[in-house]
Amino acid sequence: MIQHLVDQTHAGLFAQMGLGKTVTTLEAYRQLRERGDFKGVLIIAPLRVCSVTWPDQVMRWQMPFKVANLRTDEGKQAWLDGTADIYLINFELVSGRGSKKGFLDEYVGADMPVDTLLVDELSCLKANSKRTKAVIKARKHFKRVHGLTGTPSPNGLLDLFYQLKVIDGGARLGKFITHFKNKWFDSDWNGWNWTPKPSASAEINSAIADICLVRRSQQHLDIPDCNIIDVDVTLPVKVMKQYKALEKHLVIQIAEQTVDAQSAATLVNKLQQFTAGTVYDEDGECVGLHTAKHKHLHSILSKSKGKPVLVLTRYKSEMQALLEAFPQAEQFDEKRMSDWRAGKIPCWIANPASLSHGIDGIQDSCSTIVWMSLTYSLEQYEQTNARILRTGQKKTATIHRIMAVDTIDWTVASALENKADGQSTLMASIGMLQRANSSEHQSGQQDKPRDQRTSDPLDFLSRRGQ
Repeated sequence: MIQHLVDQTHAGLFAQMGLGKTVTTLEAYRQLRERGDFKGVLIIAPLRVCSVTWPDQVMRWQMPFKVANLRTDEGKQAWLDGTADIYLINFELVSGRGSKKGFLDEYVGADMPVDTLLVDELSCLKANSKRTKAVIKARKHFKRVHGLTGTPSPNGLLDLFYQLKVIDGGARLGKFITHFKNKWFDSDWNGWNWTPKPSASAEINSAIADICLVRRSQQHLDIPDCNIIDVDVTLPVKVMKQYKALEKHLVIQIAEQTVDAQSAATLVNKLQQFTAGTVYDEDGECVGLHTAKHKHLHSILSKSKGKPVLVLTRYKSEMQALLEAFPQAEQFDEKRMSDWRAGKIPCWIANPASLSHGIDGIQDSCSTIVWMSLTYSLEQYEQTNARILRTGQKKTATIHRIMAVDTIDWTVASALENKADGQSTLMASIGMLQRANSSEHQSGQQDKPRDQRTSDPLDFLSRRGQ
């Protein structure tokens, strides 16, 4: 992984959770600077990863880099003065709002204290958003562009287009999304849904294999097994009738409060709130419905015998109900990580969005996760589970998914499974292609004199790119 980033000026590192993408990248840049080929790097990453992960990793591995956070006035001054080596900014500040310019618009240009752009969690730029456009526009000012992610295609092959355009400017998958779709996908009659052509996966994988290095956790890490236990919950008859009515009519009356779902997306969200036990009405007020899932959580906590359990919820009302029902539970607070690692918190309740990226140490005391409400985001789901499925885990991990029978819960679970299958196929096929090319390259070198052979096992990637 280090050699890939050193050799490739434009590269993607598709390495799954726990393989050390951060320290790998730091070491690659240390080597580049040592040979005089590194001026500095601008790192775009999720907020917590900027604030905690990168500074901590620099200190932990004693890397010779000065870090500046561009969210602060001191960080911006360091950028202007060129007094740091690593400049960190979160995705939210990349592009501006309204007439206000974003950081890339205002500060990126010919005269910069860096020559390298790194996007950590590259999959955050999988959509044609304002921030994605800002990064693509700014990339031309950097000598080197790298992207890191463990989930390159959480929703399928279409997710790859903008990520690759950030890296190579459209050289491999095309300059425009319409060309990409027309070449490798078939659309339905109204153009809303796109299905990969039979040859799409192989051709796309082949097109990007030279600059996108794949490393999968199970090939390199000795992590204990994981058991996934799906728990069936039957909702009360009255609640189930209300659920079916909302599903059919998009609006229902509960006592004096109206629950309204005006779109398909809103309906999915409302139905998930129903299965969670509380739903928000049209005024944003919380309506309590049931606690059917609570008894199953109580059973799991009882069997844990005081060992820490991480409980995941999607809604504030759902979390509040659990905190009231389970006195031993506490709301997730990163500042109390030392107590968690020491096993002093028996139950931590968190929204997966708050810890899916940049949090390490959950696995030190915990091997059990309970999903009270599943997320539709495969990236968030896998990243959150990876908080316990990572280096340092010494026990067999258990992931409980508490789901209501005949409801949206099982639909979400099925959608996650289908997305995971697609991503696993992508990761595996690119990896196989790279290994095949490597074998072919090494075989071809057998007839060369020793002084003509390369010592770089990934040289075939560089040559293919050229």
